[in-house]
Amino acid sequence: MRILVTNDDGINSDGLWRLAYSLTSVGVVSIVAPDRDRSGVGLATTVLDAIRVNNVSSPYNDIDAISVEGTPSDCVILAIDELFDEDFDLIVSGVNYGSNLGKDILYSGTVGAAIHGQLGGIPSIAVSVESVDMVDYDLAIRSVASIANAVVDIASNHIPLININIPNDGTGPINGVCVTKPGVQAYLKRVEKFHEGRRTYYRIKHDKANDIGIEEYSDIWAIRNQLVSISSISLGETNLLPIKNLQILAGLVSKELEIPIFEK
Repeated sequence: MRILVTNDDGINSDGLWRLAYSLTSVGVVSIVAPDRDRSGVGLATTVLDAIRVNNVSSPYNDIDAISVEGTPSDCVILAIDELFDEDFDLIVSGVNYGSNLGKDILYSGTVGAAIHGQLGGIPSIAVSVESVDMVDYDLAIRSVASIANAVVDIASNHIPLININIPNDGTGPINGVCVTKPGVQAYLKRVEKFHEGRRTYYRIKHDKANDIGIEEYSDIWAIRNQLVSISSISLGETNLLPIKNLQILAGLVSKELEIPIFEK
């Protein structure tokens, strides 16, 4: 199996490299990631400027790495269409520092990269960890490794796009794994105004919690209840993964992490 690993936190992200290394037990891994943090760019691609790429010295002999002066979507498009001679069997985007839940996935560069993978006909996984001061990527990495082969096998009937979120807020142990659906918007936007000398600047923040309309068995609900969330996302309802396939993936994560499956 050939696996492409990317992210939106940039080529120097610890979560990116740890994820890539873990997946070498599953297949041949290549990294193509932005040269710097590109969080919040969603599905954006670079169309007006030239895109530069650079080979990156990898700490692991069996992982090739390339940085791209562009967006996460640019990374996936270039990797699929130009940078490699052989096709990829799986694309994994992450591990993201911070959850990607509800309608906020529309902003996420992590999810945007995975969407471009699916649009390219390749099974794709986006994986994120709820951010705290000290992020533990281990459970996210083990979750992805446990389902990688199954996600590729599913592609004989569907091209899956899986969004995994891991609770990590320090409030207690993980209670289980849950098949979910994307919920309503997890966070609200707000504008921060500040001054430097005589000039006024604005910064759009995306960190105001929205507690309205949190549905049971949504991804937001799962994280609030210390549950690993596994959902299928798509630009069109026709491409959503059947529930039976998601339940198979949840079972693999349950076994790997030794946590129960939380069902209706």
